[in-house]
Amino acid sequence: MRISINVKTINEPFGGANNFAKNLSKGLISKGYYVTNKLEKNLDFIIIVVSHDSLRLVSFSPEDVKAYQKAFPNVCVIHRINSCDEHRGYNNGTNERVIKTNKIANHTIFVSKFIKLFWERKGLAKGQSSVILTKANKKIFNPLKRSKWDKKKPIKIITHHWSSNFMKGFDIYQRLDEMLVLKKWKNKIKFSFIGRTPLGYDLKNSKIIKPLRDHSLSRELKKHHLYLTAARYEPAGNHYIEALQCGLPVLHLNHGSLPEYCNKFGITFDLHNFEKKLEEIILKYDFFFKKLSKYNFNDDHMINEYDILIKRLASKKVKRFKNKIHLFYLNKTLKYLKVLKTRIGLKIIGEKF
Repeated sequence: MRISINVKTINEPFGGANNFAKNLSKGLISKGYYVTNKLEKNLDFIIIVVSHDSLRLVSFSPEDVKAYQKAFPNVCVIHRINSCDEHRGYNNGTNERVIKTNKIANHTIFVSKFIKLFWERKGLAKGQSSVILTKANKKIFNPLKRSKWDKKKPIKIITHHWSSNFMKGFDIYQRLDEMLVLKKWKNKIKFSFIGRTPLGYDLKNSKIIKPLRDHSLSRELKKHHLYLTAARYEPAGNHYIEALQCGLPVLHLNHGSLPEYCNKFGITFDLHNFEKKLEEIILKYDFFFKKLSKYNFNDDHMINEYDILIKRLASKKVKRFKNKIHLFYLNKTLKYLKVLKTRIGLKIIGEKF
C-alpha cells in the first residue's frame, strides 16, 4: 500500500512532529508499505500529522489534500490530532485549523485519551476515531547504561524541551532552580535543563544544555536519575515519553496527558504540593527504578497499532468498492430488464419496475 505523511523530516532538534514522522515512516517501511512525504498519484492513505503549512517541516497542507481528494477520491485520509491552542497558552489558530482539517478526514487518531476527550467536548470527530499513544525509537531511547543514584551524591533531576513556550512548565523549573540554593535542598538535588528557555527565565543555579537530539539526547538523559515535567495541556509530550523509555522515574504535574502516560512510573504532583511530592519520589526512587526495568512500551507497539488500523481501514475501502461495483451492475441489469419488458412486453413475475 502507498502512504504519504505530510512531514519532511529534519535531522536536527525540531520538536515532536519531526521525531514522530521519522519513527512512523521507518516503522511502516519495515512493515512493507511504500511511504513518501509527497502527494504522488494513486495513494491509498494520507496521514496528516501537522494541520497547517507554516512550519518548514510540512511537505503539503490540508488544503493540498482537499484538492488531491477531488482527483483521487478513493484515498483514505487519516488525521492525527496532537495539539490545541490551549497547549500554546494563546490563540494562534491551531484549534481553527484542526477543526477545518478534520472535515476532510476519513479517520481520526488521537495521541491520548486526554486530547480525545478535549476535542470531543468541542464536537469534533465523534465518528471514526482511535487512540494510539505516541512512543519513541527504542534503538535510541532505552534503559541501557542508565545511571543509578547511589544515595551518596545529590540526585540528578533533568527535563528537556525544544520549545521555549512558557506552558512547558517553566514556572516549576524556575521554582526548582531557586530551591537549589536553599539549605534544605542545596546538597540533595541538582537540576539540568536541555533546550531553550523563554525570555525572562534565568535558571542561574541549574545546568543549561543546548538542544540535543537522538543518541546525544539519550546519553545525556541517562546520566540523570529523575525526570521532571510540568507541561500544561500536553496531548503527548515526546519529552516524558523519551525519559520513560530511558528508564527515568517521572515527577509530573497533574495536567493534560501527563498522568495518562506517567502515573504508573512516577509521582503526580499539583502546584501546591510540588516539594512534598519531590521528597516522595526521592524516597521511592528504588521502587520506580526497578519497575522501569520492565517498561517495554516503545515504537514497535505504536507501529503495530498503526499497521492494524491501516489494514482495517483498507479492508473497509475494498468492501465499499465492491459494494459500488455491485450496485453499478445491479442498476445496469435493472435498466436492461426495463428496456426488454418495454420492447417485447415481457412480464417478470414478482418484479415491479
